[in-house]
Amino acid sequence: MTVQLHSGRFAMYSATRQWNPGDEFILAGTRRIIDAAFGPLDPVLYDRNPDVRPADGTTIGARNLRRPLDETAGALYERLSAHLRLGFSSNSVKFDSDLSSVSLALMAGSPEWASDRCWSFYDHVFRHRIPVIGLGLGSMPEERPEFVDVALGKAVALTTRSRSLAQTPLARRFDIAYLPCPALLSAPTTREVTSVTRAASV
Repeated sequence: MTVQLHSGRFAMYSATRQWNPGDEFILAGTRRIIDAAFGPLDPVLYDRNPDVRPADGTTIGARNLRRPLDETAGALYERLSAHLRLGFSSNSVKFDSDLSSVSLALMAGSPEWASDRCWSFYDHVFRHRIPVIGLGLGSMPEERPEFVDVALGKAVALTTRSRSLAQTPLARRFDIAYLPCPALLSAPTTREVTSVTRAASV
């Protein structure tokens, strides 16, 4: 795999934090793979957690609102925020983030990588011309945004953890290899378990 990285040493990972525990393991494994291939890259998170990112990618303007520094507890703001989720209370990638120093974009694991929730991820990829790698991609939805296929066509490398996806014309079209899920590499060390200690009796 030959990738010309930008001068920056950052990688943008599409994942969730504190939402789906499986995504946490996939993220850890993906980071381990990328760091081994390219050297340590500082992670930048594109958080797909539904609590911070809308399912259809809308409300861009509202999500980019910033609370005034001198505001402590505005009742109207709090009421609107509860219903419209104003602002973006997360330190992850936002719609207007400057990603000029990001060298690589990673999508991995769950089928959420091919949903409307990720359109801003791909928007950043296209605008900043960031190389894309997909590892252990989950099932491919039949109905998916057109920009996903554009990204797949430009990807540096693609693997899937899904045997059924690996056998489809789509996998052959985009040269998607069948390999294990990155979550299997999430632990820094491994050991063989030879016995199990009972922690409690029933």
